[in-house]
Amino acid sequence: DAKKERLYIEVLKEKCVDGIIFTSSIKPNSKNINMLLDYKIPFVFLDRCISADDAFVICTDGIQGMYDVVSYLIEMGHERIAFISGPKESSTAFGRYRGYVKAIKKSGIQVDKKLIVEGDYKIDGGKKAMEELLKRKTSFTAVACANDLMAIGAIEVLRKNNINIPEEISVTGFDDIVLSSVLQPKLTTVSQPCYEMGYEATKMLINLIEGKMLKVNNLVLKPKLVIRDSVSTRR
Repeated sequence: DAKKERLYIEVLKEKCVDGIIFTSSIKPNSKNINMLLDYKIPFVFLDRCISADDAFVICTDGIQGMYDVVSYLIEMGHERIAFISGPKESSTAFGRYRGYVKAIKKSGIQVDKKLIVEGDYKIDGGKKAMEELLKRKTSFTAVACANDLMAIGAIEVLRKNNINIPEEISVTGFDDIVLSSVLQPKLTTVSQPCYEMGYEATKMLINLIEGKMLKVNNLVLKPKLVIRDSVSTRR
C-alpha cells in the first residue's frame, strides 16, 4: 500500500533516522522515492529491482532464477508447465514472470496463457491458484510457483485431488525457505543469497550515511537452483 509506505516514511523522518533499508511489498512508488530524496534520507532498496537513477539497490536476479528452474523442468522432459505468479503489483513477481516466459520461449514452446495464474505469495494464494488451474481443464505436467509458500498451497490442493507429486505433476518453488527442505517431497526451488543481500545493503547504507562515493548503485546477486525431490522425469 503506497499510502501506508508514505506514512511510515513520515514516521521515520520524525524519528530522525540516519538511513533506511527499504523493502516494498509492491512496485516502488515514484512519489515515495521522491519523498525520500527530498528529505535527503539515505536509503537502499532491498530485493526490489528498480531503474531510478538516484536509487541504490541490492537484489537477486529473479529473472535468472526462474529461468533456471523452468529450464530444469524442460530438461526433465516437461513441456506443459503451468506458472503461479506473484501479485502483479510486485516488482519481484514481474521479474520471475519474465524468467518463466524467457525459458519457455527459448525452448521453442508456445506460452499458453491458460497455464498462468496470478497468486499473492501466500499459501492460500497458492491453493486458490491451483484450484483455478485444475478448473480450467488444461493439461500440464509441472507447475513453477513464484515462491515456496504458494508451492506449499499448490501441493496441498494436488494431494486433495489425489494427484501424486512428482509422479503425475512436478512442483517447484522460489526462495528456499526452511519449510522447503522438510516438505514431503522436499521442494526443488531457487535459493536467494539472503545473508549476502542483507550484508551488502547494510554496508551500502553505512557508506551513504558517511557520505562516501559508491562505485555501483545497483548490485544484482546470483540465485542458485536447489534440486530436491519434487520434480520427476516426464516420460
